[in-house]
Formats: sequence, C-alpha cells, structure tokens
Amino acid sequence: MELAGRVAIVTGAASGIGRATAIRLAKEGARIVVADVDEDWGKETVGLVEKAGSKAIFVLTDVRKEADTARAVAEATDAFGRIDILINNAGIALVAKITETTEAQWDKILDTNLKGAFLMSKHVIPHLLDRGGGAIVNTASDAGIVGFANLGAYCASKGGIIQLTRAIALEYGDKNIRVNAVAPTSTLHTRMLDGLFNSVPNPEALHKALAKSHPLQRLGTAEEVAELMLFLASDRASYITGAVYSVDGGITAACPVAEF
Repeated sequence: MELAGRVAIVTGAASGIGRATAIRLAKEGARIVVADVDEDWGKETVGLVEKAGSKAIFVLTDVRKEADTARAVAEATDAFGRIDILINNAGIALVAKITETTEAQWDKILDTNLKGAFLMSKHVIPHLLDRGGGAIVNTASDAGIVGFANLGAYCASKGGIIQLTRAIALEYGDKNIRVNAVAPTSTLHTRMLDGLFNSVPNPEALHKALAKSHPLQRLGTAEEVAELMLFLASDRASYITGAVYSVDGGITAACPVAEF
C-alpha cells in the first residue's frame, strides 16, 4: 500500500469527489481526517473509510472560518501525530447571472471554494515543513480553465484555485512540498451534479446533453477523479508540482466551434 502510515486531511469529504478520494486514499493505507460541515454524511464517510481497512476521524469544519481550519489541523495531529497530505476539495456552486448574484452569494462561493483552500493550506504547511515535505492537491474545475455563462462566481473561485496552486508550489517547492490541482468537469456521484439534475424538469435529457458535449460522450465519476487525486498525493508524482490536470472527458480540448 503506497500511502501506508501517512495521514491525509480531506475537506468536503462527506460526499462526492471528497468521499471517493478519502476512500481511495484509505485503501492505500492512509489514515483520513474527514473535514466537512455535514456531520451525518461525514461520519458516514468515516464508516466507509474504516470498511476500506483504515482509520478515520470526523472534524466538523467550515473552511470559511480560520478557527475551524486551525482546529481541524490540530485535531488531525492530536489523533494521528502527523499530516502528510492535504486534499482541498470543499466546494459549492451557484447558477446565476452576475447581475442576479448577491454580494452574500458571491462571498459564500469565494470563501468556501478559494479562501477555504488558502486557510487549510496556511495551517497544514507548517506541519508538512516539519516532516520534510508532503503533498497538497486542490480541486479546481473545467470552469477554472474556460468560462461558463451563469457560473461567474464559481468560475472566479476555481480560476483562483489554479493560481493559488501555482503560487504555493513556487513558494514551497524547495521544501519538498508538492502542490497540484485537479480540474474535473460535471461529475457523477456528487451532490453538486445531483442538485443540478433535480432542478430541471427532465434530468435524463440534461444528463444526455451533458454527456454528448464531452468528446468521450459520457460523464466521469467521482471515483475516476479520486484515482488522479491518489496519484498526485503519492510518491509516483514525486517530480510533479504546480500542475493542473484536467479530468473532463476532453471538454476543454475544443473551442466552441470544434468542427468546420
């Protein structure tokens, strides 16, 4: 098991990509700190991690609040004595035109998706320095690479994640801290996409339309994204830092007019 003995904090691990990542890392021997605002689902993830053969704790964490992020890191070290991996995955979305987005909505998206990654990284990095290095993997999005109408706040937050990833990689590369980002597209088995499907009259039609828009003609799964998370967190990615990896079925490979 390639992560045996290591400890990973996974934010947003109560469901979706975060849960899939927590389970995948656990299967490779990592002990998991499930950090989320949803206690019921978070504790369910703890059970799934234990079922996968590892150990886990749940820490109620609102990544928008520095006190919460500091406490999550403290509880991780209290429980397991170390931190080796940080997965900054907590995220939310809003479908709205810029003129229809309130200041409070904008702040909630940016604070959760971007500020949360900053705060968690700020408090984890000193522990990685103490251990002589480690890995941070941030969840970006195809919406951080290309623009999407009606997703202005989300696009801004995920574009910020990509640049934050690069900045931290440059600041701490000489200390053997690797920082990379994963940029998924609309992903199955996530609350975010489930919420979108539930908001329209014909979820099946939307699913088919979204799938058709991807060159691979299907949507990816949280488990597929988790495989890349594992790779970037592992020693197999020992010479990779400051990189952004698309897990998007090829959707960002084309310009809007892809055929002539």
